[in-house]
Amino acid sequence: MGYGVAGNAASGEAALRKIADNRPDLVLMDIHLKGDMTGIEVSEKIQSDFQIPVVYLTANADSATFREANQTGPYGYLLKPFGEKELGIAIEIALNKHQQETAVKSSESWYATAFQSIHESVIATDSEGRVVFINAFAESMTGWRLAEAIDQPLADVLTFQQKSQSLANTEDLGSVDSILEAILAGSSVVALPDEAMLMTKFSEQIAVEGNATAIRETSGRIIGSIFTFREEQHKPSAYPKLVYSSASKPTPTEDKGKNKAQSAFKNSATDDAVSAYCVEDVDLVKAFVTAFINQEDAFFSTSNLVASSGEGVTTLSARSEGMVAKVVLVNDKLTAEVKQDSEYWMLLRCILIENRFFPVSRRTNGCCRYQHLEVPEGCRIYHTSGTELMEAWYGNASYGHEINSSLGLARPLREKLVVLRRDKWCSIKALGTSNGGLQIKTILGEIFVSADDSLVWGVRKL
Repeated sequence: MGYGVAGNAASGEAALRKIADNRPDLVLMDIHLKGDMTGIEVSEKIQSDFQIPVVYLTANADSATFREANQTGPYGYLLKPFGEKELGIAIEIALNKHQQETAVKSSESWYATAFQSIHESVIATDSEGRVVFINAFAESMTGWRLAEAIDQPLADVLTFQQKSQSLANTEDLGSVDSILEAILAGSSVVALPDEAMLMTKFSEQIAVEGNATAIRETSGRIIGSIFTFREEQHKPSAYPKLVYSSASKPTPTEDKGKNKAQSAFKNSATDDAVSAYCVEDVDLVKAFVTAFINQEDAFFSTSNLVASSGEGVTTLSARSEGMVAKVVLVNDKLTAEVKQDSEYWMLLRCILIENRFFPVSRRTNGCCRYQHLEVPEGCRIYHTSGTELMEAWYGNASYGHEINSSLGLARPLREKLVVLRRDKWCSIKALGTSNGGLQIKTILGEIFVSADDSLVWGVRKL
C-alpha cells in the first residue's frame, strides 16, 4: 500500500520501546499480546504518552471486549479475518481523522493563547452552558480557577447583582441563565445588563460591562457561547468613598478592659510602611479589620481594593492580584490569613498588629495567620526588627531603658522583655547572635530570625 513499516512487536513492553524510538504515524494493535500487558493497556499508554492513533485488530467480537477497547478512543476496529481492502480503508480513515483532530487541537491551542493574551475576562461554554475555558483575567476577577470552573454550570461561576443590592440579597439581575438561553436560542450578541455587579467566588462585588456571543460551526449551528467582560471604566464608580473615623468604630486596643495594650510601634516597622500607601487604601484596611472584629456586614471599596464582610465570609481583594486576605474561624478564634507575597502585605501586617492580631503561624500556601491574642497586663507592645530587640536587650535603645531617677542611670530591661512565640508571650532568657542571625532563648524553646526580620515583642509593666 506504500506505507513504511516502522517495526513489529509481539509484546506490549517491546512495542512501547520501539514506538519511543521510531515514533510511527499509526499503530495496528492486536488486543491479545504476549507478555503482561494487553493491547488495550498498551493503547492507553500510547495515547497518554505519544498521542499516536491506534487501530485494533482482533478475532474476539464480544461486546465486553469492544466496550473496554472503545474506552481508549481507537481510530478503527478490524475483525479478523480481514482483507487488504478493509485494512487500507481503516488506515486511511484513521490517519485522516488524526490529522483533522491535530488541526483542531492546534486551533484550540491558538485560540486559548489568544484569549489569554487579551486584556479582558473571557469565559467560554459548551452548548449545554457548562464552562469549557476561562482565561487568566477571568480567573482573577471571578476568583474561580480554570481547574475548578471546567464543566461547572456557567451560572455558578458568573452571578450578577444590581449596584443597589446588598450582599445579603442574592436575587439575580438579568440572570446568566437568561442571557445564555438567549444566546443558545439564536441571538448572536447579548449585552450584559446595565448596573451589573459581578459577584465573585468570595462574595465581592465588581462593577462590570461586556457581552455574550454565540459560537457557531461553519454550518451555522450554535455549539457554545463566549462571555467577555471587564471592569466598568466609563461610568461613575459604584463604590462610595470611604471615610474612616477611629472614634466611630471601637477597636480592641480601645477597649476599657484590664488587658488594654499600650502601642509603641517604631517608625521603621509601621509609620514608614503605612505611609507608602494611599490614604484611601489605609482607611479601607482599617475599616475592613474593624468590620470583622465587630462581626458586622459591610462593603468598602477604593480604586485599588475591595473589602466585604457578610454572610459568614470576610475578604479583602486587590483588583491587581485577587484575594489578599480572608478571615476564618480557627478553634473559635477570629483568624486572618494574609498573602505574604501581596503588595499590601506590610500595610495589613501593621494594622492587624495595631489591633492586637498577632502572627501565630505560616501556611504552606504562602499565607501568614494572625489571631487576636491577649497581652500581659500593662505590657507595652513593639513591632520592630530583630536588631531593635537586641538594642533593647543590651540597653542601647530609649525604649529599652528603665531610668533609675535616684541614681540617674539607665539599665537594660532584660527581665521585663517578652517575645511572641507562635501564640504565646514568652519571657526572654537569653539573646545572642548565631550565623549572622538572632537567637532568642525562651522557656518554650528557641527562636531564630535574621536581624532584619520583624518581631512582635514587649516590655512588661514596670
